[in-house]
Amino acid sequence: MRISILKKETKKLKEFAMLEWTTANLEHYGKLPNWKEDRYLFQASDNNEIIGFLDCALLLGVAEVKQLIVAQSKRGQGVGKKLMTEMEKYMKGKGGHKVILSTGKGWVSEKFYESLGYFKIADLKDHFLHHDFVEFSKLLGK
Repeated sequence: MRISILKKETKKLKEFAMLEWTTANLEHYGKLPNWKEDRYLFQASDNNEIIGFLDCALLLGVAEVKQLIVAQSKRGQGVGKKLMTEMEKYMKGKGGHKVILSTGKGWVSEKFYESLGYFKIADLKDHFLHHDFVEFSKLLGK
């Protein structure tokens, strides 16, 4: 056996992946899911000034918060909570049933997400830049 590192996907590799993933998806899900990820950006503004934004992706009913940032001067004023609440409502309307996200262990954001009903599902040791992170999840319900 030989392992090759490719700079881009070849036609032969693409055909192999399509065939094998079709078989695996039918085996695991009983159907062929659409693995297309949709991205959504939520922007919070005040007097025409951006004060926060949330970037999230929705894939097969699971929304992943990629980024949430609030202007330093607006933190603790409900901006992040409003962005998260609007995102959850919108994702639910798009068929989302779950939200996942990660944040730094010991960061203020840990308590913030817990206050919104998120629960820890994993510790990510030695993660980005060798810092520990925490993975959170929340079911959106029916």
